[in-house]
Amino acid sequence: MSTDRAHGGESTTSMSQVAAHAIREGIIEGRYPPSSRLRERDLSENLQMSRIPVREALRQLEVEGFVTTSPNRGAVVTQLTVRDVVELFDLRVSLEVLAARQAALASAGGRAGDKLQQIVVAALRATRSGDVVAIRQTNTEIHAEIVAMAGK
Repeated sequence: MSTDRAHGGESTTSMSQVAAHAIREGIIEGRYPPSSRLRERDLSENLQMSRIPVREALRQLEVEGFVTTSPNRGAVVTQLTVRDVVELFDLRVSLEVLAARQAALASAGGRAGDKLQQIVVAALRATRSGDVVAIRQTNTEIHAEIVAMAGK
């Protein structure tokens, strides 16, 4: 595993994971809008790390579909088509219906949904306060808890 000497010898693997997470969140939250160019130098300055883990992060985000790279342009935030969005939502609905069914069966079998109820309360607070970041976070937590309740 390689190291990033500029940051006390931390592995570039973990640094690239940190970078990928930060850039991914920036894309999801709209700080990096679709079709915007992601320059390694700017990202490394903003994230306060060398370009190597940023470059690795951009490769990972390309695999995940968040960015597209081209030889002359570098990394660009992927612009989803309407068809892409429809396909993603169709897939998500199918998976969530299955998870919800299994979670309901597990809950009826004695496994309580107390944690889910706590998350829903937090989501309601976030919605009432208009905290977009908290709304997104609690939405993610709700779906993750349903999957956890389903035993998957």
